[in-house]
Amino acid sequence: MEYTVVGKSFWIGVLNATCLSIPLWLLLYFGLKLIF
Repeated sequence: MEYTVVGKSFWIGVLNATCLSIPLWLLLYFGLKLIF
């Protein structure tokens, strides 16, 4: 029971990290396109 709760919170954390990192990568990508 506890294992599934830990796994769920882990995947929620992974999804949150992915959702946060995608805009950062897009900003970096467009910033580099503007510079070059």
